Amino acid sequence: MRQILKEDPPYVSRVEARTELGRFLRLLATRTERNENGFMPMFSAFIDAEWHTLLSDPEAYASFCGANGGAVVGHQPLAGSGPVDWIGEYEAAYGPLTAAWFADASGAVDEGALATYARAGTVVTAWDCGPVPGGDGDDDGVTRLPEPHPGKGA
Repeated sequence: MRQILKEDPPYVSRVEARTELGRFLRLLATRTERNENGFMPMFSAFIDAEWHTLLSDPEAYASFCGANGGAVVGHQPLAGSGPVDWIGEYEAAYGPLTAAWFADASGAVDEGALATYARAGTVVTAWDCGPVPGGDGDDDGVTRLPEPHPGKGA
């Protein structure tokens, strides 16, 4: 009898996560410039894990923030769920959300969530953190990315 193995889900790289974090911070900067200081939830576990990795090196993080929005941005815990209101702004600036937004902390893409977004054009989900201007927040609590899946992009 032949055993059929389910194919692994697609994975995204840390480079993709960092690119998406930069876009997220630039959107925050644009909102701040327009005095729209509403909360922007970070709903991607993979991008959030990369954010924590950057936070572990304050000098590199300050440089990254400077290049992606102009000012250091803090990280704050804040659990919630519902529609994510900044998706339209992201799409206007960069096109559709990439698979990185639908990846777990290891980089494995939730294909069902990605397909739902592709059909609906909206994201309704849960989150547990987001940015806070000025570098305040839980920046000292560093969560490192898990090792990448064997053979997948790091």
